[in-house]
Amino acid sequence: MAWAHTYFTLLVLAFFPSGLFPTAKAQKPVAYTDSSQYSYQGCYRETTDIPNTNGARALDDGKSWVEPEFMTVPKCLGYCGGGSGEVYNFAGLEYSSAGAPTI
Repeated sequence: MAWAHTYFTLLVLAFFPSGLFPTAKAQKPVAYTDSSQYSYQGCYRETTDIPNTNGARALDDGKSWVEPEFMTVPKCLGYCGGGSGEVYNFAGLEYSSAGAPTI
């Protein structure tokens, strides 16, 4: 009976080539450029594991706003660009351990 399953599988594959089953392709990261106040300065690594930093965060003592599952680059730039009541020189997002970008 095993041959019947193999034959059926081969028959299905013959009639449905792999092109009919789309696969997800990895997308390249793209820098957000639609801001008149801020310009992309690069991607930087956290400093907590660098020797002699005592585990300090790169933007320690900075303002922060978290909107789990809904944070976007435009929301971050809007908040840092005056939406919080203040205008900040820098705005940045990180990918948090909870799976939501935070500023």
